[in-house]
Amino acid sequence: MRVVRRAIRSVRANADTQIDVSRVVSACVELAERAGHVIRNVAASGEKGAVDKGGAFDIDGTYIADVQTKADRLVEDLVTWHIRACLPGLPLVAEEAAGGALQIEPDIKDEALSEHLEPLPLDQLEHFPWPRELQAVPAERIVLYVDPLDGTGEFNNGNLEASTTLFGVAVDGRPVAGVIHQPFFRNPSGEIVGRTVWGAVGVGVFGLLLTVPTPGQNSLPPSRAPARDGGLVVGTNRVRRDTRIDVALDALRALGPNMDVVRQSASGFHSLMLLEGVTDVWVLTRGGTKRWDTCAAEALLVSSGGRLSDAIGRRYEYRAKSDSSMGVPFENVHGVIASRDGRMHNTFVQTVSVSIAPWPLE
Repeated sequence: MRVVRRAIRSVRANADTQIDVSRVVSACVELAERAGHVIRNVAASGEKGAVDKGGAFDIDGTYIADVQTKADRLVEDLVTWHIRACLPGLPLVAEEAAGGALQIEPDIKDEALSEHLEPLPLDQLEHFPWPRELQAVPAERIVLYVDPLDGTGEFNNGNLEASTTLFGVAVDGRPVAGVIHQPFFRNPSGEIVGRTVWGAVGVGVFGLLLTVPTPGQNSLPPSRAPARDGGLVVGTNRVRRDTRIDVALDALRALGPNMDVVRQSASGFHSLMLLEGVTDVWVLTRGGTKRWDTCAAEALLVSSGGRLSDAIGRRYEYRAKSDSSMGVPFENVHGVIASRDGRMHNTFVQTVSVSIAPWPLE
């Protein structure tokens, strides 16, 4: 295991460095596609190189590993190398380095990365109507969060469609842009082609399927697609590490009949389900997710009329340095509630927070 020396990666930052968010997102869109190729190749090789970073027990006593695979390592190295080269001065918080599970210096000598080292295009999105406040942001006010492979446990167990790569851009502590790549997305013919969803506040969200998908055309495996009969559809994690989630789900059932629950341990996949109307709300009543899990999600949700907060309605801050007083670095310690329709968010928060009180304020 390689040891991290510091969590925040940046190059030659100074007080005069200005970052254009459109160029960051352009780089991330291209990197997302390249990451997808790397991840698919690792899956196809049959050698995922999984290691346990240190897991936890489910409430039934089952040990759930916190898995890191070769795909995580390769993608993070690829992303770090490119961001340093094309966007010097941009603060970067990437999962494996920030968690102490990858060295700070990217290793791009692996043959698996050799075809992905061409310079990134930074101007492919400049024709979109970017807000003026995102066009020249001082480096000390911006940060890029990267999860090289979200849903690693699902990926390692063969549930490939739930895997994503996440890029989230925050300015002044608030998410403003996001990129989600789904490497194993299938086209209508059933071919695995991958897809990238991206967006920014004031620009819009692109790459979505905006109707409730049908089997063979969507991001949700048909075997887990909920019956959309007008009832509430709630997303939550497959792994249960507390009993609060059961109480919260029971409370949400009171909002209407025919509630369905979709369980996946993959934040990016939950985000896609929300954005495409497969689910209405994503609920997590414990810590566990990190800022790199939710930065892209919050930016895309806000851009499309949704909201994301902790379990009692407070927004998280997204900075280049973690508040060490909160325990695990960059952790969303007070859970997550994310709503497709922001007008319903307060209702979901009130319902859940009352049901699980006094957590998280006990």
